[in-house]
Amino acid sequence: MTRTVLWLLALVAVSTADSEGRKSYSRYKILSVRASNAAQVDYLNQLQNEDISGLSFFQVPSLDRDIDILVPPVHVNRIKKSLKKQAMKPEVIVEDMQSLIDEESRAMRSARNSYDIRNNYLTYNQIVDWLRTVNSSYPTVQLSDIGHSVENRSIYKVKVASNTADTKPAIWIECLSHAREWITGAVCLGVIDMLTNPEYEAQRGVMLDKFDWHIAPVVNPDGYIYTHDKDRLWRKNRSKAVRGCQGVDLNRNWDISFGGAGTSSYSCSDVYHGPGPISEPENQVLNKAVLGTNLFKRFFRCIAIPNCCFFPMPIADLQHLAILMI
Repeated sequence: MTRTVLWLLALVAVSTADSEGRKSYSRYKILSVRASNAAQVDYLNQLQNEDISGLSFFQVPSLDRDIDILVPPVHVNRIKKSLKKQAMKPEVIVEDMQSLIDEESRAMRSARNSYDIRNNYLTYNQIVDWLRTVNSSYPTVQLSDIGHSVENRSIYKVKVASNTADTKPAIWIECLSHAREWITGAVCLGVIDMLTNPEYEAQRGVMLDKFDWHIAPVVNPDGYIYTHDKDRLWRKNRSKAVRGCQGVDLNRNWDISFGGAGTSSYSCSDVYHGPGPISEPENQVLNKAVLGTNLFKRFFRCIAIPNCCFFPMPIADLQHLAILMI
C-alpha cells in the first residue's frame, strides 16, 4: 500500500475557500524528511514553532523516522531549501492535499446516510445516534454524558461489562482528541461493536472476562464537527482565540511534561499546549472521569499518524519492557 493511499485513509498560509465555505488545501504539499542527528531534530522542532501560517507537522520530530510536513504552496520552495541546507532530503509524497480531501469527500457523499461504521466516517450526530441505538439494544451497555466541550457539546462515554456491577478492573479508551484523525473514532466504534455484537461472541468472552470497558469515542466534538463543516485538517479544540488563533491541542494540554518537546507556546501552532495544564474543558471532563475511580488499570488514547504506542509508565519501566520485547 502506497503512502499516498495511507494518507487518504488516515487524513488526518495562503488558502481559499470552496463554495460552501470550507478551507481549501489546493496545491498544499506534504514533504517527508528524516532526521539522522540531534541537530536536524532541533531544527525541525524550531521550524515547527515558527510563525508560518498553514505549516503543520504530522509527527513529533525525532531521529530515524519519516516526518511528514504539510506545507502551503507559498512556502514550499523556501522550506525545501531550508531542509536541504540542514543536509536533509525532503521528498514530496503528496502533490496536492486538496485532491485527497476531495476524493474522500466524494466517498463520504455516496454514503451520507449510512451508519456502516466499518466503511464510513460517521458525523458527530450520527455517532451519538449509533451509541444510543447500541445502548438501547444491549443490557450490558451503559451510555453516559460525562461533561461538555468548549462549545457545550456532550462528551459521551460507553461502559460495556459482562454485568452491571462495578467490580472488575477497567480499561479506558478515548478517541478523536485530534479532530482531523477521523479513523480513530472509527476504531473506538469498532471496539464497542466487537464488545456487543453477537457476531464476535468468541472475542467478547475473552475481552469481558477480566475487564470492564469504558470508551469515549469523541472527546473533541467541537473540533470534529469543524473538520466536517469547515476545515478537514483542523486538529485542535475550539477554545477562544488567543492572539487571533483559536484552539488548543488537547493531547498536549496534560500536566505531565506540560510545555515540553513537541509542544508550542505559539497559539497559532497545531501543537499549541494552551495557557496551562488541563486548562481545557474537554480534558477536565476526562480527568474527572478517569480519576473518579481506582478501577482503571489500562489507558489507551488512539491517534492516527505516528504508528506508535504510548504507555503511561515511568521511563525505567519502559526500558524494562523494551528489553523483554527484544
